Amino acid sequence: MISAYSSEPDFITDFVLNLKEEWDPVSRQLASERLRKQVALLEEVAIRTNQIFSVFDFSSFKYLYYTKNMIGLIGGEKAAGLRWEEFYRHLTTDSFIVDRFISVRSAVTKQLDAGERMLLKTSMCGGEITNLQGKSIRCFFGSRPVIFTKSGEVEVSFDRLVNINPFLAPDAGYWLRITAGSKVFHWRSDSGKVVARDLLTQREKEFLTLWSGGYSVSAIAETAHVSVHTVKNQLVNARDRLMARDNTSLVHLCGLTGILEPSH
Repeated sequence: MISAYSSEPDFITDFVLNLKEEWDPVSRQLASERLRKQVALLEEVAIRTNQIFSVFDFSSFKYLYYTKNMIGLIGGEKAAGLRWEEFYRHLTTDSFIVDRFISVRSAVTKQLDAGERMLLKTSMCGGEITNLQGKSIRCFFGSRPVIFTKSGEVEVSFDRLVNINPFLAPDAGYWLRITAGSKVFHWRSDSGKVVARDLLTQREKEFLTLWSGGYSVSAIAETAHVSVHTVKNQLVNARDRLMARDNTSLVHLCGLTGILEPSH
């Protein structure tokens, strides 16, 4: 077993390693005061930020832990007494989304050295599920590996799940973004290919950063010494590539996935 960031433990790493050692997913009992405090903090942050946090073990293909607000996403009272891992695959509109996520990440991981693997982060935007109430939900799923197998495959990851229906254009589709240090890869469902570059170009990021900072399209054009038509085209192309509903949604998706710094 190899744990990521083991030389500089952070909250996530420490939590996952404690959980792996102490947590009983059946009884959901907490073995130590330290783990109880960590779980309480995660539950608080989950509610405050409207995100779901979870820890998934790929060796046994089950959740070791997920925050209580997971039940609200998958169907509220109809999900009472059920465990998410018992049925989430059956609710995925595209039944291959989970397998594709794993296979794409595995393909990228094979291209990385040991140090780069420790910095691996994967985001998926637009994967669709239908919950127990029949509601269709398109999600953001962010995954950070914490434990790897000796062969370099992800064994346990710390994940985030967010309902991003309001931010996506109605057209079906989803995409993955994978980073490992300075390396960036992406995959889109309409092409099915792993590409060794970011989803947005540097110029598109620059324009979007200015727009999110309050610049108008004409002000961006003047600042960048290009035409208004060029700025509009760049933003349209960026929206289309990320399947975003509008520029505000585009900024939000870029913040979630790390394409732009969180402050934007």
